[in-house]
Amino acid sequence: MSPFLRNEQQVYSRNQGLKYRASFNASNQVEYEGWAVNNSAAEDDLAWQIIKHTYTSDNLTASNWASNTDDFVHSWTLKGGYTYA
Repeated sequence: MSPFLRNEQQVYSRNQGLKYRASFNASNQVEYEGWAVNNSAAEDDLAWQIIKHTYTSDNLTASNWASNTDDFVHSWTLKGGYTYA
């Protein structure tokens, strides 16, 4: 099995044409990152993999997936409404 296969589909390799978005907090740190497999995915499509980064005293202390999954099933525009744990 290829190291890039999950659920029988290639899910990611950061340099293989994924659509990418980032959102920054007030300290100009990356707070959210998102990837969509389909380069034509709209930001409100349920086609995004989203991770939230948490910082303490300007140090990255946690990175958690939306809804505790790295599947491409979220909406970038709704990123603030998901649970990250």
